[in-house]
Amino acid sequence: MLKHKLTIALSIGILAIMGFAAFMLYDEPLSDDARYLLSLVEEPRENDAYYLLIGLDTDKEQDPIAVGKACAHKQSDLCEFAKWDFEHALDDCPDNSTSCFLDSDLTGALEHYSVPLQRMKAFLASDDYSPVFPPDINRRTDVNWLLANQMVRLMVAQHLQAGSAVELEELLAQLRAHLVMTESSLAKVLILNWTAATLNALVELNASTQVEPLTDSERSFARVFAYDFASIYSSLNFVAMAQKEQLSNLNILSRLIYKERTTVNRLAKNYRALINNAWSRDDALEGDFRSSLSKFPWYEYLRNYIGVLLIKVATPYPIGLTSLELEMTQAIETLNRQR
Repeated sequence: MLKHKLTIALSIGILAIMGFAAFMLYDEPLSDDARYLLSLVEEPRENDAYYLLIGLDTDKEQDPIAVGKACAHKQSDLCEFAKWDFEHALDDCPDNSTSCFLDSDLTGALEHYSVPLQRMKAFLASDDYSPVFPPDINRRTDVNWLLANQMVRLMVAQHLQAGSAVELEELLAQLRAHLVMTESSLAKVLILNWTAATLNALVELNASTQVEPLTDSERSFARVFAYDFASIYSSLNFVAMAQKEQLSNLNILSRLIYKERTTVNRLAKNYRALINNAWSRDDALEGDFRSSLSKFPWYEYLRNYIGVLLIKVATPYPIGLTSLELEMTQAIETLNRQR
């Protein structure tokens, strides 16, 4: 009888241990949110526009596309970039301020920046931009966004002072095309600001231009956040590969405290929520995100401790473009009334 009871107790104990081990080692399958985001990432392909953007601030004697390609592929240790820093009147202009753009003396700036200005115009005129590499959080794309921002502001001010509505309309069309093509969240926000500045300049000129509201694809942050998510995903996947290949003796231990797909799925859920509310920055939405970071069930800490820490670091926040959206909407409405 005692032996029978001991057998039953031992069996229950073994089953409990096996159940706990299964609970601790279980990793979720990839969620629908994660699969959706990864499906938005295109196959990389070669194109000069990508390299031109990287080579934007190379020295005037150098071919920006060739240098950009060499630097992007790490084929050159001589990726020396020109010092284009130059103080000029536009530096003190608030974003999208047409009155300041009109009053600024651009003579020195146009002369100093003639080379990168032409390169930026060539980049914006391209309709073939696409990422050359798969999303990778460890790959640093050396784009001088400060210089790019200065160049577009200079273009807008130049066309505004010249009273050239045609040039501004052409620039607006190019910017709207790049809103759809870009895979960078930073570039997306910059291009939206450049679009607003261009619209304001057209309003200032009383241009008789019919402008359609931004399309869903122009407004959408799905593409750029999908690339951001895929970059993080590749990094998390790399962690798992490193554990399996280099730390095989610690593989079981690492699986006890880190679940790759569970972590990815939680991040994907947050990214989908951010896509749906990318233009918002209300307190409730930001509060929801902060709350989602701080509230984890105790068992998530137990079985996915590293993943919880990674989620807290990698989860993005709402960007907040409400005022910019209002500015563009008002400019478009004004332009359409002026026709």
